[in-house]
Amino acid sequence: MHKGFILRIILTAVVGLAFFAGAEQQTQAGDNPGKTAFLSNKCTMCHSIQSEKIEKASGGYQTSKERNVPPDLSGIGKKHNAEWFAKYLKHQEELNSLKHAKTWRGTEEQLQALAKWLEGLK
Repeated sequence: MHKGFILRIILTAVVGLAFFAGAEQQTQAGDNPGKTAFLSNKCTMCHSIQSEKIEKASGGYQTSKERNVPPDLSGIGKKHNAEWFAKYLKHQEELNSLKHAKTWRGTEEQLQALAKWLEGLK
């Protein structure tokens, strides 16, 4: 077989897998832009949301110190509002004298959608 032909087959397979992975993520998020932002910005590397049937990614952040384990976010909207979440994710707020472990890398639109969605987790 020709080297270029094999390369095209491999590239087509990779693109196809990426498409289906994105489609699965979108299906899991439904039409909610906040949930989509949570999934697409890989928040599941540290957090789960059992109330939404969102599991922490396998191989995600783990630590032996119980206080450093990122929490499940089920019910988090009972404690904070959307404005607080947006500020916390941009390191403008603290929780227990600590800033959020990761710097927000998504868009402002995604951040606002995510903050509003988190506020609704009650």
